[in-house]
Amino acid sequence: MPENNLYYIYIDSKIEGTIDQLMGYFQANIFHPEDCICIYFKFYKDIEKYIKNKFKSTSIRIKFIRKNSDLHFIPNKVVFYLFNAQSNCRIVAHRELTHIFVTHGESHKLASIKPIIRIYDFVISSGQVGIDRFLKAGIFNLYNIQEEQRIILMGNTFIGQHHYQYDVNSDSLLYAPTWEGGISSENYSSIGKRTQEILAQLIHKNGIKTLYIQMHPNLGHRDKKYIQYLKKMITHLSKLNIKIELIKSTLKFKDHLTFIGYQLSLSSKMRHLKIKAAVTDISAMEMQLISENIPTVVLYYSDRLNNLIIPNRIKYLYSIEKSIDFNNFNNLDLSLRAAEVEQHKSYLISYQKSELLEMTFRKRISWLCHYAHQKKVQVQQHYLDAF
Repeated sequence: MPENNLYYIYIDSKIEGTIDQLMGYFQANIFHPEDCICIYFKFYKDIEKYIKNKFKSTSIRIKFIRKNSDLHFIPNKVVFYLFNAQSNCRIVAHRELTHIFVTHGESHKLASIKPIIRIYDFVISSGQVGIDRFLKAGIFNLYNIQEEQRIILMGNTFIGQHHYQYDVNSDSLLYAPTWEGGISSENYSSIGKRTQEILAQLIHKNGIKTLYIQMHPNLGHRDKKYIQYLKKMITHLSKLNIKIELIKSTLKFKDHLTFIGYQLSLSSKMRHLKIKAAVTDISAMEMQLISENIPTVVLYYSDRLNNLIIPNRIKYLYSIEKSIDFNNFNNLDLSLRAAEVEQHKSYLISYQKSELLEMTFRKRISWLCHYAHQKKVQVQQHYLDAF
C-alpha cells in the first residue's frame, strides 16, 4: 500500500452539518488530499450545490454517486465511513477493500451503538470506554475484540477538534449544546428554560463575563423550533450584562437575521479561546473537552438515561441525581467534575500502540490504513486455514 492514495471516504447524507464535520477532519489535517483517493457522495439534488461550494477551493477529489456503476475502487485500499446509512451496505459488499467506521466523534449517544456497525471490518474508538460500550450493547463479543481486534483505539484522533483552552483565571464560559437529533427518541439537546437557569447560576457564581455558545451544525435540521428556543435563551441571558458570542462552522445570511444584535463568529477563525469551564450535552463535544482537561458539566434529562449504554465504570457520572430534572446545580463544584474525569482519562482516551501518541494526525491515519489492511488479511488467512 503506497504512502499516498491510501483511502476513500463514503458519505450518504442530506444534512449540511455532516459536510461541515467532514471538512473539519481535513482542516485538522487528519484526512489529507494527497492520501484521499476520492470522497464519494451519494447524490442528492438538495445538497449537491452545498458540497460543490464547500470543496471547490480545495484539491480534495470528490464524486457524486447516482448509481452503483459510478463507483470505482482500487483493490486493497481502505474506505472510511463517518455516518451510518443503508447505502453503506452496498459499499461494504466490496470485499477487496478494508472498511473502517470512524464515526464523527466519541459519545454515549444511541447512534454510537447501532447494530449496523457490525457490517464494517473495523470500528474506531477513543479508548477502552468504547470497547466496553460495544460489549455492553451486544454489538461485539470478546472474540471480536480479542482475536479479530475489530475495535481499534485511536485516542483523540477522531473525537473532533475545537479551539478552547482551559485557564483557571479565565472569566469565559462555553455552552455547546447538541442538536435535536434525527428522531425524537435520540434528542439529547439541553436547549431550554431550565438550562438557561443553570447557565445563569454558573455565570453568577463563577464571575463569568463572556459566554461562548457553539451551535451544533445540525441544529434545527429536524425541528426548526430549536433555533427559536436557543434565541429565547440568549435573549434572557443577555440581561445578565455579559458578552455573548455565537460560534458556528458555517455562517449564512439567515443566521445574521435570526441572531441580529449578537456577535457571530466562524469556528474556523477562532484560535485558542481561554475558558474557565464548559457546559455541554450527551454528545461528541463532551469527549473533546475532556481531552483538553476542561472542567465540563454534562446536561441531560433523566428520561434519556434509559436508552443510553454507558459502561459501568463511569455510569455514576450520569446518575439520575445529576440530571437536569433532579440536580439544582447550586452547589456545583467545577473542580470536582474535572477531578472525576481526570481519574478516568486513560480509560476514555488511549491508543492501540503507544507510539501513536507521538505521531501527527496524518501519520496516524497512514498507520491505521496499513494496520487494518494487514489485520484483515491475517484474519482471513486464519479462517482459510481453519476450514
